[in-house]
Amino acid sequence: MTLASGPNIPPPVLWRPPASGCYTAGFFTGNQTSGAAFPTNTLIAMACILPTRGTYSDIAIRIDTGQGGATARLGVYDTHPTIARPDSLIEDAGEFAATGAGFVDEPFAANLGLGPGLFWLVLATSNAAVVWERTSTDTSFFPAAEVSGTAFVGRVTMEAAQAYGALPATFPASMPTVSTGPRVLLKVA
Repeated sequence: MTLASGPNIPPPVLWRPPASGCYTAGFFTGNQTSGAAFPTNTLIAMACILPTRGTYSDIAIRIDTGQGGATARLGVYDTHPTIARPDSLIEDAGEFAATGAGFVDEPFAANLGLGPGLFWLVLATSNAAVVWERTSTDTSFFPAAEVSGTAFVGRVTMEAAQAYGALPATFPASMPTVSTGPRVLLKVA
């Protein structure tokens, strides 16, 4: 029996964006783990695979331990057209205080329509002592990969040197990093 002669059954959906008001890290995400500080003057980009199109209103992160006077920025980059690395800035959600523990939810200037595709959720911090919730991940299937010795190693984070401030229009030359990074989330509009 074919679908044309059978009942009107939609094709299976492997992944659907969460309902409005919920958060996602995309199809690829790791376990949440506490206790990671990230360097200043560095952009940390986390891979975010969105298998279907969705509309997102905010970007968010959890601070485990803040520091007096600390600030940070979150943003979204698209993927380079020929290599799986961050490329052009889609949205810089602006600067926020990273002085206390808790969930930080930064709204975009306007809702973003994203996906399907690979995107990069980026953190820049002014203080290396701030401790962020992070991911602990298995990267064996991730498309951004490199040969390490004789092993083919997947990478879910990219790092780039960048003076702290507004996020640059084009992501600087980046290096793959260890398979852990800040757990940055998108909020469904």
